[in-house]
Amino acid sequence: MKLKYVEKKHECDTIYSFIFEPQEPMVWEAGQYINYTLPDIPPAEAERLFTISSAPSENHIQLTTFIGESRFKQKLAVLETGEIVEPDQLGGDFVWQDEPAKKLYIAGGLGITPFRSSIVERVNNGLSNTVTLLWAGQDEQCPFLEEITQLADKDDEMNLVRSIGERLNAENIRQKVPDIEERLIYIAGSQQFVESIGESLHESGVPKDRIKYDWFDGYTGTLV
Repeated sequence: MKLKYVEKKHECDTIYSFIFEPQEPMVWEAGQYINYTLPDIPPAEAERLFTISSAPSENHIQLTTFIGESRFKQKLAVLETGEIVEPDQLGGDFVWQDEPAKKLYIAGGLGITPFRSSIVERVNNGLSNTVTLLWAGQDEQCPFLEEITQLADKDDEMNLVRSIGERLNAENIRQKVPDIEERLIYIAGSQQFVESIGESLHESGVPKDRIKYDWFDGYTGTLV
């Protein structure tokens, strides 16, 4: 599997999106991840898993992340147009499930990436998004905010709820989403964010098999 680097886009604060063009046909589902290996970095630091923030229908692979001090991130920031990256380990089950239950997406800041992929994919295929998106984090932690807001405004079945400056738990989530018992819940963000909210919801009576998790190693930027 080979990807050709095309460009980077500034999203907000220190968060950027990196666009890659597949050099061979790729089949994948919105919400999945891929493992990137970058050249000229010591093996122990050369690879990282990232959720694909683009939708399959957009015909490119998009990696969205904050730029930190690690050798991987610093190399990523200076990739040259046309450079080839060879990823592997495409996979993951944090994807849309076709069932009667509505969805609740809970995103912590940069945790929006798998949800952005799923939402855009359904829009591009003429399908409604029967979801409530509960998004925690300040505006500078939330890439794609304007895009997601516009998509929610156009879809009567999609509801965007912002949570700013508070720690989410089962009690205030239930206040914001009263019909939570009717929903399949997806949580994405830092490991602390995801585990804390998942545990709180389970303790409040939500069955474990109604909660799906996706946490990002090394990301700590959101309230829990």
